[in-house]
Amino acid sequence: MDPFVHYMSGMGYLVSWDIAEWIRESDIPKDHRIGPEDKLFGEWLRDGRRAKNRYNAKWSMYNLPEPATQCTHELWPDTVAVHQLKNQDKWVRTLNYFNVTKALKSSKLYHIPQLFCMINFLRIVFV
Repeated sequence: MDPFVHYMSGMGYLVSWDIAEWIRESDIPKDHRIGPEDKLFGEWLRDGRRAKNRYNAKWSMYNLPEPATQCTHELWPDTVAVHQLKNQDKWVRTLNYFNVTKALKSSKLYHIPQLFCMINFLRIVFV
């Protein structure tokens, strides 16, 4: 399905103020509220002839590819957000991929081992 015609691409999207006001005032969203939100939102815009200028950043926001689905792919540099990091292994894998400082030499002023820092960070995130 074409995300510019049939649906909004899930995980996140921004809309202009006039679209937000139209959603509040229009009968189209009020009369059509049952179903997946990204599909409904796309249908509202299509039926209301709104949001003709769209930018698709679908492949910049994605699920980690475990298990593989239509909305997953391997990690890559142009990422905006990774969704569904539901366990510590997925967090560690993702953090390691995006760690831009891992190739730098350790500072003499910074003596805490990197693994210790990551474990503490993950404890804070999961608490």
